[in-house]
Amino acid sequence: MKKLFSLIIFIFVVFSTISCGETTVVNSKYKVEFYGTNISSVEVEKGKELVAPNDPEKENYCFMGWYKDKSFNENVSFPLTVDSDLVLYPKFLEPKEAFLEARKRTVGDTVSSFEFDYNILANVKYLALKLEGTTIGNTKYNKDLKTSFLDTHQNSGLLFFDGSQTSFQSDSIYTKVEFDSDGSINDYSINQVNEKRKTEFNVFNKAIFTFDDKDITNLKKTENVSEYEILTTLNFSTIASKIGDYLSNPFVKAAFKKIPINDINATSIVSFANGYISKYKYNISINVKGIIFNLNYEMNIKNIDKNTVINTPKVEGVYIDSKDLTTVKNKLDSYIRQYKDLEHSGYDFKMNTGVNFDGSNSIDATVKGSTRRKVGDTNSYFINDVEIDSDFKNGDLYKYADLDDIHIFQTILSNNDAYIIEKKVLKDNAIKINNYKVNDNDLYYMLGVFTSVNHYKFVQDISGNNSTYSITLDNSSIKNILNYINESVNIDPLNKTNQQIKLFGDFNEDSLEINKCKLIVKVSDNLIEDIELVVKGSFDTKFNNSIDFNEYKFAAFELKFSLKTNTNAHNWEPYSSVNDAKKGKWWY
Repeated sequence: MKKLFSLIIFIFVVFSTISCGETTVVNSKYKVEFYGTNISSVEVEKGKELVAPNDPEKENYCFMGWYKDKSFNENVSFPLTVDSDLVLYPKFLEPKEAFLEARKRTVGDTVSSFEFDYNILANVKYLALKLEGTTIGNTKYNKDLKTSFLDTHQNSGLLFFDGSQTSFQSDSIYTKVEFDSDGSINDYSINQVNEKRKTEFNVFNKAIFTFDDKDITNLKKTENVSEYEILTTLNFSTIASKIGDYLSNPFVKAAFKKIPINDINATSIVSFANGYISKYKYNISINVKGIIFNLNYEMNIKNIDKNTVINTPKVEGVYIDSKDLTTVKNKLDSYIRQYKDLEHSGYDFKMNTGVNFDGSNSIDATVKGSTRRKVGDTNSYFINDVEIDSDFKNGDLYKYADLDDIHIFQTILSNNDAYIIEKKVLKDNAIKINNYKVNDNDLYYMLGVFTSVNHYKFVQDISGNNSTYSITLDNSSIKNILNYINESVNIDPLNKTNQQIKLFGDFNEDSLEINKCKLIVKVSDNLIEDIELVVKGSFDTKFNNSIDFNEYKFAAFELKFSLKTNTNAHNWEPYSSVNDAKKGKWWY
């Protein structure tokens, strides 16, 4: 009897336990209500997460997120873990007030960190040009870190500078590094700043980071949910010229500086999500003075107050301190001096120049050839084999003077007589130069393109072992190079025009702007082995006594130069006669 009673008690306890368990399951669902809206309440199991519902709407107001209390003190972040019954309260503000509060919560001074992705799409039609450009980038900000700001972006297309850029701020030092598409550094700068930087493209996102509260007049609802156009009292007086700073084409850059304020159409669009700014878009369009331009900038903000991690970039092998730059320059100058101390030496060279007044037709010239020399204590000898092919022979320049492409040898014979030998198909023409004295420009023809450089802006040791240097030059050095070429490279060696023809014209030095400069120098056995230079920019220039280009006009210019040393002249001796020189026999 006792056993039967015990069994009954055991069964009762088991069923009671099971019954209690079932009751617990039923009571583990909690109700979440959305106060004052037409959003239906939902039931969520205990400990499970609730995703954000669709934003509620209220006419002429902006939704600013959900709160757990009517006083809007405790903001709700989604996904929300539910542990009890909840009533969520929607906060609405008038559009301007909503924007200002959302901006403060998203990127304001009390926000410790954030991140955003962005892209820029642009296109332009101007003169005969039709160009496009794309930028894709990311920005990180964390005010509590030593490196508080990092921006990286990649450019592509012909409208923007091709390559990538990394910029960052560590303490009060702001560093910007521009890389060419081949990975070498195109520009490098370090500056002291007073405030923590939050964005690289401030010209496009001023409404987010710069505008005062009083600059915002209102927000206007668009057709899209939670999206508003920002209305401002500010004009666009500086926008066009600032955008011009990002453009690579000199004609488009120059045109942007002259665009009237009233001909610029710009709109700023902001999107809200749960009381924060989630997306910002900026569009500028211009159709005036022959320019049709459109640019779209879009940023997507994320990871607000999520302790964004920023790793400080490392840029190896870069010299920017003036003392270091002087050391590198002195070293390369010493290599040049050692090269000039060689008894026998030679190199091949090629130079391409272009001056473009209208964006389509460029006045081009190519000067290429080889040099050989024997240098002595009392007498030095050389032969320069030079081919000149240029557009200066055309009708709009100097065709009237019978200027033509030409191939010449310039040499010093063993008896110290100097000759220019014009190479022709049927018969060469030898012209003796009376009272000639050997000079450095002829003895080391074209080397002055490098030796006229007086200052380096920065240097990158791209080889890692001091054998290959990538050098960026300042404006003064580029002026020296252009002037050297104008004065020393004679494309009319037979003086048919009775004047000096300058490859870059009489350019105005004060108008010179540089878009790109890259000098690559390779060194071997403490001697210069290879020099490559590319310069692109713009200036005002003219070609005196030409048919169509006698007055100063804006022009783009380009210079490409290469020089490669060789050992072909190691046994070369000066010619004993003009006939030997005409044969162009380089070595015995």
